[in-house]
Amino acid sequence: MEHSVNERFFSDFNEGIVVDGDSHIHLSYKIFINYFSSLKVIDLSNVIIGAYFTYGWMPTMLTLNTESNLLNEIVDISNKVKNGAIIATEEISVVAKVINNSIVGASKYLHFVNPNLHAIWDSRVYRYLHQKKPHGYRVNCPNTYLEYLNILNQLSFDERFASLKKNLKLDLGYEITNNRAGELAMFVMGAPPATKA
Repeated sequence: MEHSVNERFFSDFNEGIVVDGDSHIHLSYKIFINYFSSLKVIDLSNVIIGAYFTYGWMPTMLTLNTESNLLNEIVDISNKVKNGAIIATEEISVVAKVINNSIVGASKYLHFVNPNLHAIWDSRVYRYLHQKKPHGYRVNCPNTYLEYLNILNQLSFDERFASLKKNLKLDLGYEITNNRAGELAMFVMGAPPATKA
């Protein structure tokens, strides 16, 4: 699957990607990334603030699971991610369980904590990657999210990736990680057919 995804990804990129979007998305993105990068240690208040600003990007309200054992775990997991540790499927599930029981919400939160390790995952990225309708049970799967991270990692080693990242950076006007570049390209190219520019 990875080889065919790589070729389709770079072929689609060669046809051109236009990143439009609202300026408030790009402004808030930079602020969210800076919020976590400025912290030495993440505590529970940072987790809660991060979960709520993450859900400012979501179409649903946040329901925060406040079970104390889960809150303690998400604080520990957040600090592991901030410090560069790769986390297991079970830990991603814990983050999702706290943050609306959503892998999409968990991916956004984890991306803001460490954008070099985690990428934003949503239905448009799923649609692009798998060329299937993004039903909830397909998107809300930690293993599918981890497979996506592996694919992004492989894409970033392709010599064509640097050109993609450079063009996206020029469009956006600010620095982005490899994960953000790959995800943003898939997000744009994964728009439902009726909404593609």
